Amino acid sequence: MNDIDMTDSQATRSAAFNAARRTLPLRGTQLDIVRVMRQAHAAGVIDLSGRELQQLFEQAYGRRIDASTIAARVNSMVAAGVLQRCAVRMCTVTGVKVSPFRAVPEQIRMVA
Repeated sequence: MNDIDMTDSQATRSAAFNAARRTLPLRGTQLDIVRVMRQAHAAGVIDLSGRELQQLFEQAYGRRIDASTIAARVNSMVAAGVLQRCAVRMCTVTGVKVSPFRAVPEQIRMVA
């Protein structure tokens, strides 16, 4: 087996693994975050920073959520292919440059 075959095989396995991870059920806070993002996307919001998501989450659920909890859940969902990072922009809450994220379109359809 040459290097090209191994690379193709690794790429195929990686793609299959990532597709399987995206189909795993979301639970708890992850599911709540995707629901908040779905509502934001339906209202015309393209992407959200962590602080923007925190603000919308607290409005939607009437409870406090720590910024570190948001960051941890977002990072795990980006790694799983549920969310994706977008171009850097200014946060509307803090005024600093952020790397916002958005839900992958297939996830928005999956969460009702």
